Amino acid sequence: MKLEKVHPEIRRWARWIPSIPYHKPLVRVLVNALVKLVPSFKGDSNIKVSWVDHGQSRSKIYRPVAPNSDGVLLWIHGGGYICLDINLDDATCCRIVETLGITVVSVDYRLASVKPFPAALDDCVASWQWLQQHATTLGVNPQRAVIAGESAGGGLTAALAQRLHDEGGQQPVA
Repeated sequence: MKLEKVHPEIRRWARWIPSIPYHKPLVRVLVNALVKLVPSFKGDSNIKVSWVDHGQSRSKIYRPVAPNSDGVLLWIHGGGYICLDINLDDATCCRIVETLGITVVSVDYRLASVKPFPAALDDCVASWQWLQQHATTLGVNPQRAVIAGESAGGGLTAALAQRLHDEGGQQPVA
């Protein structure tokens, strides 16, 4: 890491952050293999979990057993577009469901290291369209749908918002 490009207030901590060469295929394979070892949340007495396939992608659905709202969140995980996994955000999605009592649809998009752009964005669009088409089955209001994401998921969220705006149709409320 080039410390001169890091803000002076955090340089002394940044020097300890290892530089991981994600540009090397073997490193991506190893990181993704390690990520697959993390156990997947399968649901409990408060949250029902299911998976749905749509096209070349799929989504993980977290539904509260006792919903407080008909709002819904389309969540997009991080990972630099090239690594990490939907299941690493289980705790985040569960916390949202438990705190807000809403349904969360988490996108399991194809990684750029396997399928280049716009595959991940296409997967996000497919999840959004599936959510809109199946809102009644999920017990949610498609007009109260929010999109959000973390890190690369935030980038995909912004791109998704722009694409939905350009293509028309139901827009996210936030």
